[in-house]
Amino acid sequence: MDVICEICGRTFDAKTTRARYCPRCQKISAKITRAKWEEKTGFKAKRNAKRNADRAAERARQAEQLTRQQNEKVQEREQRSSDYEHQYRQTLTAKAETCDMFAMMHLALMDGDMLNYWRYRSMLIQAEDEKFGHASNNTVGGISASDPSFAELVMYDMLNESEVKNNG
Repeated sequence: MDVICEICGRTFDAKTTRARYCPRCQKISAKITRAKWEEKTGFKAKRNAKRNADRAAERARQAEQLTRQQNEKVQEREQRSSDYEHQYRQTLTAKAETCDMFAMMHLALMDGDMLNYWRYRSMLIQAEDEKFGHASNNTVGGISASDPSFAELVMYDMLNESEVKNNG
């Protein structure tokens, strides 16, 4: 059965009664029909929107996973640090029980007890002076470590210095 192609106008031998295009024009017709359908239904815009939404969801999932991994690493570091600090504190406590001035000084520092820190520091310096048989000239802010009220003077000096910084 001879049919005229709707695109090129040539006659061709149709194998079915529904044939409208010659074998050369079938691919062109398919592309044109597909393009019309895509334009009519908005297929490409919907496909692109879905693809973009999927990509955004994947990026959000990856960002969440990265944040979770970073938080886990921070927690591990904090746990190791806490374990180390706890172990270090136990070691210092054991040494402080044997009247180790260095250990007592660091325990006071870890507890935030600056007055006792400076007292123990003064005692440590004086003990070293006695051990080596000479007076050192260790000073903090111009205050001699051999002064009996060294810790109180250093604390007073530090408080005054912080007030000056806060006020001006």
